[in-house]
Amino acid sequence: MADITLISGSTLGGAEYVAEHLAEKLEDAGFSTETLHGPLLEDLPIDGIWLLITSTHGAGDLPGQPSSFI
Repeated sequence: MADITLISGSTLGGAEYVAEHLAEKLEDAGFSTETLHGPLLEDLPIDGIWLLITSTHGAGDLPGQPSSFI
């Protein structure tokens, strides 16, 4: 089980890049991580910490929701 699960939702891939980079930094600091890009609800772990990373549009609004977006 990972200490921190990073969950990304991205339209163009920017949030995925941030999640991967942040996972590296957290692992360097001694945490175990798991990174999920657009997971289904049933794929999420019940225990541990979830860190959500999403792209935004305009003044912080969520972008449209393609199938790969949470």
